[in-house]
Amino acid sequence: MLSNENTTWIDLTLPVYNGSPVFPGQPSPTFFTWTTLDLHPNATTAFFMVEHTGTHLDVPSHFDKTGLSVEEIPVDRFCGRCLIVDISHFKPGESLSREELQRTINQQGITIFPNDIVLFYTNDSIRYGQEEYFKQYAGLSGEAAQYLVEQKVKGVGIDAPSIDHAPYDSHRVFLPAGVIIYEFLTNLQHLLKKEAFFCAFPLKFVKCTGSPIRAVAQVKDQ
Repeated sequence: MLSNENTTWIDLTLPVYNGSPVFPGQPSPTFFTWTTLDLHPNATTAFFMVEHTGTHLDVPSHFDKTGLSVEEIPVDRFCGRCLIVDISHFKPGESLSREELQRTINQQGITIFPNDIVLFYTNDSIRYGQEEYFKQYAGLSGEAAQYLVEQKVKGVGIDAPSIDHAPYDSHRVFLPAGVIIYEFLTNLQHLLKKEAFFCAFPLKFVKCTGSPIRAVAQVKDQ
């Protein structure tokens, strides 16, 4: 974590509400009143949603039958120094090759260290709530994902609904390697070219393959 002096906390989380956008094929979240102050001593709300709804993380069991589930992962895996890679100039629907990713990282003067969390800015979150949100984003190829695994990163994230496109080659590289994936992020433009510390803790759901998160970043003011 950065020193609290001259830093700002940035919220990287999209709101979740009745009918909020979900990945195609998943049910929309539903919230309903359970108790009210008119009839009960307290007010509560019940809800139904897939664990991968809204801003969320994926853990190894999401794509790996023998992979760890949410509650089995040490909490220090969900926070750390983060780097922002701007891939907003790539074509929607494009999967970056290993060479394209390496060239982009070098051009942007980024140095990756072990246990870094690498976040990808696509600017796709401006389309949140539109049909194009699930189509017009760049992601990573399996070979690009392998390059990041070789750098020993502990997490990757993106301001789009997925880090990749079907058949999800990046997921199949990252998750068995123990790399946590963060998706449906927003506000990553506020982290570009800045020193930042990322936090996104899951609920301790037992045997679940992911969890909604409140993703935030502490950014050093310039």
